Amino acid sequence: MVTGATSGIGRTAAEAFGREHASLVLVGRDENGLVSAADAVRAAGGRAAICRADVTAADAPERIVATAVDTYGGLDVLVNAAGVIASGTLDSTTDDV
Repeated sequence: MVTGATSGIGRTAAEAFGREHASLVLVGRDENGLVSAADAVRAAGGRAAICRADVTAADAPERIVATAVDTYGGLDVLVNAAGVIASGTLDSTTDDV
Protein backbone atom coordinates (compact mmCIF):
# COMPACT_ATOMS: atom_id res chain seq x y z
CA MET A 1 0.00 0.00 0.00
CA VAL A 2 1.20 3.48 -0.87
CA THR A 3 -0.48 6.57 0.56
CA GLY A 4 0.12 9.84 -1.22
CA ALA A 5 0.46 7.81 -4.41
CA THR A 6 -0.55 10.54 -6.82
CA SER A 7 2.67 12.57 -6.74
CA GLY A 8 6.15 13.02 -5.33
CA ILE A 9 7.67 10.31 -3.15
CA GLY A 10 4.46 8.28 -3.10
CA ARG A 11 4.14 8.18 -6.88
CA THR A 12 7.83 7.34 -7.28
CA ALA A 13 7.58 4.55 -4.69
CA ALA A 14 4.47 3.12 -6.39
CA GLU A 15 6.21 3.04 -9.76
CA ALA A 16 9.30 1.40 -8.22
CA PHE A 17 7.15 -1.31 -6.62
CA GLY A 18 5.40 -1.74 -9.97
CA ARG A 19 8.73 -2.49 -11.62
CA GLU A 20 9.14 -5.28 -9.04
CA HIS A 21 5.72 -6.68 -10.05
CA ALA A 22 4.10 -5.81 -6.72
CA SER A 23 0.36 -5.77 -6.09
CA LEU A 24 -0.50 -2.35 -4.72
CA VAL A 25 -3.33 -0.36 -3.24
CA LEU A 26 -2.74 3.26 -4.22
CA VAL A 27 -4.25 5.82 -1.85
CA GLY A 28 -4.84 9.51 -2.48
CA ARG A 29 -7.44 12.25 -2.71
CA ASP A 30 -7.18 12.96 -6.45
CA GLU A 31 -9.13 10.43 -8.54
CA ASN A 32 -7.39 11.40 -11.81
CA GLY A 33 -3.99 11.21 -10.14
CA LEU A 34 -4.81 7.76 -8.77
CA VAL A 35 -5.89 6.50 -12.19
CA SER A 36 -2.70 7.87 -13.73
CA ALA A 37 -0.53 6.29 -11.02
CA ALA A 38 -2.34 2.95 -11.40
CA ASP A 39 -1.78 3.03 -15.15
CA ALA A 40 1.93 3.69 -14.56
CA VAL A 41 2.21 0.81 -12.08
CA ARG A 42 0.48 -1.55 -14.49
CA ALA A 43 2.67 -0.40 -17.39
CA ALA A 44 5.71 -1.19 -15.24
CA GLY A 45 4.46 -4.74 -14.61
CA GLY A 46 2.65 -4.41 -11.29
CA ARG A 47 -0.96 -4.71 -10.20
CA ALA A 48 -2.81 -1.69 -8.83
CA ALA A 49 -6.08 -1.05 -7.07
CA ILE A 50 -7.05 2.47 -6.09
CA CYS A 51 -8.64 3.79 -2.92
CA ARG A 52 -9.68 7.43 -3.02
CA ALA A 53 -9.32 8.63 0.56
CA ASP A 54 -8.10 11.50 2.70
CA VAL A 55 -5.81 9.88 5.28
CA THR A 56 -6.73 12.59 7.80
CA ALA A 57 -10.37 11.42 7.89
CA ALA A 58 -11.23 9.38 10.98
CA ASP A 59 -12.77 6.52 8.98
CA ALA A 60 -10.02 6.36 6.36
CA PRO A 61 -7.56 3.87 7.94
CA GLU A 62 -10.14 1.09 8.32
CA ARG A 63 -11.53 1.66 4.82
CA ILE A 64 -8.06 1.76 3.25
CA VAL A 65 -6.90 -1.43 4.97
CA ALA A 66 -10.20 -3.12 4.08
CA THR A 67 -9.46 -2.34 0.43
CA ALA A 68 -6.13 -4.17 0.70
CA VAL A 69 -7.66 -7.14 2.49
CA ASP A 70 -10.62 -7.39 0.11
CA THR A 71 -8.46 -6.99 -3.00
CA TYR A 72 -5.33 -8.96 -2.15
CA GLY A 73 -6.13 -10.86 1.04
CA GLY A 74 -3.92 -8.78 3.32
CA LEU A 75 -1.31 -6.11 3.67
CA ASP A 76 2.43 -6.72 3.76
CA VAL A 77 4.06 -3.30 3.28
CA LEU A 78 2.98 0.29 3.91
CA VAL A 79 4.64 3.32 2.35
CA ASN A 80 3.07 6.22 4.22
CA ALA A 81 3.98 9.10 1.91
CA ALA A 82 0.84 11.22 2.29
CA GLY A 83 1.84 14.72 3.33
CA VAL A 84 -0.08 16.44 6.10
CA ILE A 85 1.31 19.45 7.91
CA ALA A 86 0.12 20.35 11.40
CA SER A 87 1.93 21.37 14.54
CA GLY A 88 1.26 20.24 18.07
CA THR A 89 1.66 17.18 20.19
CA LEU A 90 -0.32 14.00 19.80
CA ASP A 91 -2.21 14.78 22.99
CA SER A 92 -3.04 18.36 22.05
CA THR A 93 -4.02 17.81 18.39
CA THR A 94 -7.76 17.52 17.86
CA ASP A 95 -9.50 15.48 15.17
CA ASP A 96 -10.45 18.76 13.44
CA VAL A 97 -6.76 19.64 13.01
